[in-house]
Amino acid sequence: MICATGFVIELQRALSGNTLSWAYVAQWPIFVVAGVYLWWRLLHDDPTKRRPSAPSPEEDANREAWNRYLADLHASEEATKQRRGNT
Repeated sequence: MICATGFVIELQRALSGNTLSWAYVAQWPIFVVAGVYLWWRLLHDDPTKRRPSAPSPEEDANREAWNRYLADLHASEEATKQRRGNT
C-alpha cells in the first residue's frame, strides 16, 4: 500500500513537470517486486533442503584443541577453588 501511494504521488509530480520524479516512478515498482520476492522466499524457504557441509579435518582438529583447552581451563579453576577452600 505504501509503495502504491509513493508511486501515485511521484507519478503526479512527474506529470506536472518534475523530471527527477520519473526516477522515483520507476523505483517504487522495483520496491514492490523486491518486497514480494523476499516475502515469498520467507514463506517458502525449506531448511531441510540445505545440506550442512561436513567439517574438514582441520576444523575437527581445531575443535578438539579448543575443547581440550576449555577442559584444562575448567580443571585449573576447580583446582584453584579447592586450594582456596571455595568448593
